[in-house]
This record gives sequence, C-alpha cells and structure tokens, in this order.
Amino acid sequence: MANFRFNCPSCQMPLELDERHAGQEVECGHCYQVFIAPRVLASGELPSSGRRQSRIPSGLWDTERPRRRSRYTSDDDFAPPTRSGSQSDAWAIIALVLGGVSPLLACCCWPLGLATSTGAIITGILGLRSSANQVMAILGLIFGVLSFGLGGVAILIGLGNAVINR
Repeated sequence: MANFRFNCPSCQMPLELDERHAGQEVECGHCYQVFIAPRVLASGELPSSGRRQSRIPSGLWDTERPRRRSRYTSDDDFAPPTRSGSQSDAWAIIALVLGGVSPLLACCCWPLGLATSTGAIITGILGLRSSANQVMAILGLIFGVLSFGLGGVAILIGLGNAVINR
C-alpha cells in the first residue's frame, strides 16, 4: 500500500501515513494530538480542491475533539505517583548533610561537631526505612559515628592538654 501525506489538524506538521490507516484514529508524533486520519480517494489522493492548502479542509476530521494525550504518561497508568517513604527519604538526606558537615565542625568546634554528629546518627537511623535512599542514610550514619569519635578524641586531647599545662 502507498503512503499519503497530510497535515496534523492541531499543529499543522506534515505527516505521512500508510493508506490502511486512513479513517482510523491516529496520533501526531509532534503534538501527541489524537485524531481521525482522513480517508483517501480511490486515486490515492486526499479529497481537496487540487491545490496545496496550508490547512486541512474542514469536514475531514470528526467533530468531537479528542482528549490530548501527554507524552509522559501512557493509557495504563493515570494514577498519581505514590509518595511512599517520602518522610524517610527526607531523613536520609538530612543524615547525609549532617554527616558531611559534622567532621568539619568536630575539628573546629567540638560541641557543634558532637551535636551535628548526634543528629546525623539519629536521622540516619530514621532514614534507614527509606527504600530508595538507604545508601544516603548509611553514609550519613557512618559519617556521624566517625565525627562523633573525632569529637571525642578532640575532647580527650583538650583534657590532656589541660592536665599537662596545669
């Protein structure tokens, strides 16, 4: 079967279609508009006045405007995305941020380092419930434990220095 050319009724992009799809519901590959393809005459041409028209002649398309399909969804899944675990995802992200900041604070200002490392440990444990961001929670937990130990070493060095310089 031969192909025929016509313009999309919505975006006016030129389309090429096989004759066997004439009169059937098709979708424009550019604007994703669903419409009925025009029927082809026995001569293989579209019913028109012979000159090239910039718009498709009226009467070739069905009168009911079909719904516009999104290029990001399919017909099978129109349900909104589920938000399962979003709370634990946030805990995992917070654990990673606190765990990344706490070693720096443990070296400079050990009270802040101990506070942020404790926060990283707690939020890391809460973030372990996340299915998508478990790696971030584990990394935050590891950094929190390491910086907690680093803060403890800083306290011991400070106490040892105070005892020696008495």
